[in-house]
Amino acid sequence: MKKKVNDMNKVKVKFKHWKSGKELEVTGTIAEWVNEQSDRIVVEKETGEYEDILKNTIVSINNVNE
Repeated sequence: MKKKVNDMNKVKVKFKHWKSGKELEVTGTIAEWVNEQSDRIVVEKETGEYEDILKNTIVSINNVNE
């Protein structure tokens, strides 16, 4: 069963791939269960999949209003 991403907390995260430097983006909600001291954030996409992003590769985080 897929969970629906809460549109109120939806964000678009732009980041650079840790190895290639290519700029990527993902839309979803930032998981709150990740330790704040971690070097990563986790974004849950609408599909229920997770994207693990190194904090030092983040270009921007913007709220999405749809």
